[in-house]
Amino acid sequence: MDGMRKYGSFDIEGAVERSFAFALDDILREQDNCLRRQNSTRWKQDDMWGKRDESGNEQDGFFRKKGNLWSNQLHGSSMMYTLMILLIVGSMLGMLVMVNGLQGHYESQVMDQVWARHNLESGINRYLSQDFQAGQEIYLPLFKEQGPDSIHLKTESWGMFGLILAEGIYGKTKESQPCLVGQQLFSQDVYSLWLEDLDNPLNLAGNIELEGKLYLPKAGLKPAFLNGKAYQGKTAWPGIHESRSIRPQFNWQKWNEIRGQLLEIRTWQLEEGGYKISSLNIKQDWTKEKHLIQSAASILLDDIRLEGKCLIQANEVILGPNAHLKNSLIFTRKLKILEGFQGSFQAFVLEDIELENSVQLNYPSVLALLPDSNKACRFDIGENFTIEGQLILSRDVFRSLDQREDYFQIGQGSHIWGSIFSSQSLDFKGNMHGSLVAQQLVHLQEGRIYRNFLVDASININELSRDFVGILSQANTSNQIATWLKKEEN
Repeated sequence: MDGMRKYGSFDIEGAVERSFAFALDDILREQDNCLRRQNSTRWKQDDMWGKRDESGNEQDGFFRKKGNLWSNQLHGSSMMYTLMILLIVGSMLGMLVMVNGLQGHYESQVMDQVWARHNLESGINRYLSQDFQAGQEIYLPLFKEQGPDSIHLKTESWGMFGLILAEGIYGKTKESQPCLVGQQLFSQDVYSLWLEDLDNPLNLAGNIELEGKLYLPKAGLKPAFLNGKAYQGKTAWPGIHESRSIRPQFNWQKWNEIRGQLLEIRTWQLEEGGYKISSLNIKQDWTKEKHLIQSAASILLDDIRLEGKCLIQANEVILGPNAHLKNSLIFTRKLKILEGFQGSFQAFVLEDIELENSVQLNYPSVLALLPDSNKACRFDIGENFTIEGQLILSRDVFRSLDQREDYFQIGQGSHIWGSIFSSQSLDFKGNMHGSLVAQQLVHLQEGRIYRNFLVDASININELSRDFVGILSQANTSNQIATWLKKEEN
């Protein structure tokens, strides 16, 4: 309409016209009542309406003389009433206009935040297309022409992963979010199982499930009978390939970097005994310096909460069932996790790792045993263990078996969602939902070692999410976000 202004779906001019009409109607009604009260005291009924004389002629009364109601003047009380109504109506209209303006401003802010978040994610994805390098700080316009869209990135290492502190910018609006990045596990050549060819077949006993690509010794698979258990499963595996045709490809540079940080513990003057740390609640923001817990002795962490950028360095670390760790780092000579523990962290150990039963490690966790001496090491995982992440035993890669063979066992009822790498033998009795790489599989029972045996186990990479990100990269992998991190506040 011409001359009509609308805010959203609200017709302000129409509202004003209706408000004035209602006000005028109220004024006239009040004036009529007022005049009736006044006339009732000043005149009699016949004086007001007039009367007839003796000859029958009508004489003028009040209304005959004054004409009609509209000719009377407004009284002061009616004027005050009018002004009050107009003031209320004006205030309401002003508030409506103000609310409409605030709503528009709020919507504009929300859209700026949406665009800033979009720039943040676009900038990270653009950066992930190249090799990750720690210690970088980048200001990156997202388009060639000058505009409001840009990204600010800082990078550093966090265990096996890269840490990106990202900030998306749209005009004056900024959205920040840290994240961990790693290498995508899945590729065209992804496999469920890879075993080194030691000129022996893999013997299968009990309930066995093998799905996905299998890279095995040339001798292949062989049904077997062990301790009263006969093989139960299918007899044909179309996805079998010779392991000599492919070698696992890993990020050795990253592993050497981790080893360098871990070997700092060898330079310490170690202390005997230990102590307990409890009643501690730390939430360290990822944009700040790491919170460090360091000891040359053994420490027990229980009734403790560590979230965010926290680093633990000690001669030995023991995690109790009431300890809560989230995305923390651990460097130690020995690690022990007590029954019932739940949390997520990356642990890098020089000598021994021991897990009691019913331990749960959430994504993206890492347990890595990286021995640096000729001493045999133990990597002992109890029953009903669950991890969403990676298990690593790395010495000299696929070295010859000798008397210094390390002990790596995963107990019954365990579920591993992710990847396992063992440069030596592995006694695996659980369920592998992902990729397993080992020199050979063994079965330990009653003090005896049965080599090249797999008993009551399943290995199936098809059950692992394709969004899984790790460091045990296979061929043709790319960088990918492992997890978005929470901005911690104490």
